[in-house]
Amino acid sequence: MRIETLEDGRAYQQYFERVRLEYHPEHAPPYDVLLGHFGRRVLRAQFGGVNNAVALFQQALAPAAPLAGAAYFPETGHNLAGDFLAYWQANGDLAQFGFPITEEREETLEDGNRYRVQYFERARFEYHPEHAGTPYAILLGQFGRRIEREAAHLTGDFGRLYFADQGVRDRLGAPIEAARQMVGATQEFERGRMFYLSEVETIYWGGDAPTIYVFAGGVQSGSLDNYGPRLAWPDTWREGEEIGGGPGPQPGLFLPQRGFGKVWRLGSGLLTPNLPPNAAVRDRLGYALTADETGYRLAVQRFNGGFMLSTPDGRFIYAIFTNQPSNGSALLGEYARYDVPAR
Repeated sequence: MRIETLEDGRAYQQYFERVRLEYHPEHAPPYDVLLGHFGRRVLRAQFGGVNNAVALFQQALAPAAPLAGAAYFPETGHNLAGDFLAYWQANGDLAQFGFPITEEREETLEDGNRYRVQYFERARFEYHPEHAGTPYAILLGQFGRRIEREAAHLTGDFGRLYFADQGVRDRLGAPIEAARQMVGATQEFERGRMFYLSEVETIYWGGDAPTIYVFAGGVQSGSLDNYGPRLAWPDTWREGEEIGGGPGPQPGLFLPQRGFGKVWRLGSGLLTPNLPPNAAVRDRLGYALTADETGYRLAVQRFNGGFMLSTPDGRFIYAIFTNQPSNGSALLGEYARYDVPAR
């Protein structure tokens, strides 16, 4: 048994192949030991980081109409019937498994086979026809090891934000690595911010340049669509390279320099050199609020549906949601700034 901060802020559990058992001393027996409350996380993981993953996840959670002969739960808007209902009633019902959060559905599970399943707040029921007629025809989802691996990655400020905000969990999905440090820089603009990450973004331009992320739309949050600039650009600027000027700013505003300045001036010309420079990035961001960017070692953590990164002052976390429908190879998405959760 080990102590670990859970989604509700408490800390006591043990992992098994199919469940996480949690000790809750605030409840009287037999409800002082409950299953882990991560049915939504497991369902979200079924959609990975594919385009439109969040929409598919929300569609699976969407309330359904009551069905004849089924138990209907208005709390979540879902039905429970047949052998799944019988198993739920015989093995602890609401206190143990929580409410159903989906209808019955078919899915390809971790073993590569398709099964009839249903998700609950604390479990996934699976019907295994190879065990029909035995007590093992219905099993709980075998994802204890996966949740334990994910929990090992969800630590520090990023982990606290992840567990504190259901919307962040739903949109980012599962972590694919632990948080790590890398060289970075940032600069604030009139209508947004740029971030430089020394890590190469191999998915989008072949891995020959570090990455500059353009957050256009505001400091707190923003969204980019097929008609706006990309969220991510290659940093192709080299020391000594002249990037040209630009329209003169008003007093107190500045022209960005180096890699930020090149993205700001050239826009689509970076990726398609035969195109003339366009003003898309410049017009969305406005001018810089400082003469230079701030260099620092930033924390970054990647998830199936995006990533988190820290700000230089350590007061804020940006969550970048990148699993929105994309335009060709462009990385598009949304971002939101959050206060670092209290320790």
